[in-house]
Amino acid sequence: MFISYLSDGPDKVELTPAAYNYSIEEGDDLHDITCKAACEPNCGIKWIKDGKTEICSDGKLNLNNVTRDINGTYTCIAKNTATAATTNASIVLDVKCK
Repeated sequence: MFISYLSDGPDKVELTPAAYNYSIEEGDDLHDITCKAACEPNCGIKWIKDGKTEICSDGKLNLNNVTRDINGTYTCIAKNTATAATTNASIVLDVKCK
């Protein structure tokens, strides 16, 4: 008996909302920036800050009571667990003084 497993993707990452630059005031919240990617098997999705610090691993970025020290580039990375193929998309966060 021959069993074949299909592995595919991710080809692209979709961010919702589809904005890539955010400017907010200190103390405000940034909620529900969702990252999705089509993958078979399902992709592992995580957000990292400035290329190194993992922020979350569920695909949804939520930042509460922001301060200027969290300015930076936040990247969503989708990885196919079967093929190790990856793709990503980034947002830039600029926190202004209140």
